[in-house]
Amino acid sequence: MEFLHPGVFVQEVSGGVQPIEGVSTSTTGFIGKAAQGQLNVAQMVTSFTAFQSQYGGFLTDGYLAHAALAFFNNGRPATLCGAGGSQRHHRIGDPG
Repeated sequence: MEFLHPGVFVQEVSGGVQPIEGVSTSTTGFIGKAAQGQLNVAQMVTSFTAFQSQYGGFLTDGYLAHAALAFFNNGRPATLCGAGGSQRHHRIGDPG
């Protein structure tokens, strides 16, 4: 480090190109409102029929089932995790 003035210093850092590390893109997650399901536990779901048995079907005020159906129609398995409560729903900013 080179001190130029009190409180000011220069530290040169190597500007070499760093390779981007590869990561897996084979895991998909969904977030949404479901009619049923175990909370805070990830579940492997391999078909829309399995999705319906674990999380229920289509809701009038949510799109999770629609997204899952479209995803499974493309032939991919997914891991889903339920979060929240079935009796009480909160909007962002609502207290408790």
